[in-house]
Amino acid sequence: MKYGIVTDSTCSLDQETLKKHGISLVSLYINKDGKYLKALELDPKMYSKEMADPSFSALTSQPSPNDFYEIFMKLKAVCDLILVPVISSKLSGTYSSALLAAEMIDIPVKVIDSRLTSYPLGSLAINLRKLAESGRPLDELIEYAENFHRKVRVFFSVDSLEYLYRGGRIGKAKVLMGSLLNLKPIIELSDGELKAAGTVRGNKKLLEKLFSLATMPMAGHDLKTFRILNVSRDEDSKLLYSKAKNNFPNADIFISDIEPVVLTHLGPSAIGIITEWQEKSI
Repeated sequence: MKYGIVTDSTCSLDQETLKKHGISLVSLYINKDGKYLKALELDPKMYSKEMADPSFSALTSQPSPNDFYEIFMKLKAVCDLILVPVISSKLSGTYSSALLAAEMIDIPVKVIDSRLTSYPLGSLAINLRKLAESGRPLDELIEYAENFHRKVRVFFSVDSLEYLYRGGRIGKAKVLMGSLLNLKPIIELSDGELKAAGTVRGNKKLLEKLFSLATMPMAGHDLKTFRILNVSRDEDSKLLYSKAKNNFPNADIFISDIEPVVLTHLGPSAIGIITEWQEKSI
């Protein structure tokens, strides 16, 4: 059986990687000054600089069902079935759009709520391609995709909670509380939604806590990937990179930019850690 793999632009995979693994992409949108732009068409570094302007304002929007339908139609001619892991349904309506598109086409389409976004979503799409090519049956592929989020930890902090509030990701009370107490918030992506993971005072304690939470041992697993999400926090990123190298010499370690949709909700200054884990080899 030949599988098509489709995911959304929050996965942060570049064109070379997409082509290498045969993964198709559907873009989310940025609404800036009343104009809808495909997130894929924006340069993350330039967009980050734009966000630093106090007058900057933007919202994000899910792809339409037709955006997915057009990709599905292209794959229909060369695939028997299409797997579609997408950004968490608790963060975006992208999942709903993909489901609607699946009903519009006469080829089996399995839409999967990854409960993730950003680089872990990209890893999931790549892993699904590899597993499909190894001959794994469909039920194993779906089970793997639905549970992959359990092998991922995502923790981050932002300088201002205002951007998460604007996007409807947190309530105003949390924004006011953080501002009044001058605390640095730690937020976790858990089971597909953003949850408060604590607050600290001072940047040094923040970095220590982020590192501790992201690298807390996972039973039966080894750390595979340690990824630092950097938005205008170069020095902090370098400190975390050095600490990760010293503590986890066998892990793949990266400092990465953030694609525009996720960046819109984090704001012009943020730091985060994503860790992916793999089962211990016997």
